[in-house]
Amino acid sequence: MGEFAIGQSVSRFEDPRLLRGGGRYVGDIVLPGMAFGYVLRSPHAHARIRAIDTNRAKATPGVLAVLTGADWQASGWGDLPVPDGLKRRDGTSFRPPYPALVKDRVRWAGDYVAFVVAETLLQAQDAAELIAVDYEPLPAVVSTAEASAQGAPRSPRQRPARRARRGSGTNASTISASYNSSATRPQPMPPLPKPITSSSIAS
Repeated sequence: MGEFAIGQSVSRFEDPRLLRGGGRYVGDIVLPGMAFGYVLRSPHAHARIRAIDTNRAKATPGVLAVLTGADWQASGWGDLPVPDGLKRRDGTSFRPPYPALVKDRVRWAGDYVAFVVAETLLQAQDAAELIAVDYEPLPAVVSTAEASAQGAPRSPRQRPARRARRGSGTNASTISASYNSSATRPQPMPPLPKPITSSSIAS
């Protein structure tokens, strides 16, 4: 048997150091003048933001900044980068907006509502809990079956309804004939070769 094999135990040399607390991770690195950020996320899959009050969070010791969607929009940085090449059914391209912080509406559970910067991570987390957000829950779609139903809520991010692409000029009878053709009909598997035995080798 070689050095390694299936089922063979492999000695771990790093465990004693990790068990004694000697591991070092990115979260352990603290540089001079370093600040920490924490994102306040939406608990709703779809809701309108009526108001955000960040006064108590800003007054928390150690907090350096509290940003909302309005602050991000005023900064002029624009949306986060998203992949190009998305096409509408008519062939025209579009790029759905992807804001770093939402301003008036959340569109998925965990959407970015506010960003807190503080001297420590715990200070940022504590301050985020003091941000008061007044949500108006709206109907949400949580499955593809609901999304394709007539009258289902649509995303208001100025993008067209996404549906399965249909071939132009293709009707149901043409599609049915294509699937029933010999090219697409399941074919039987070829017979398996005979197993090699000692008698066949001898002959």
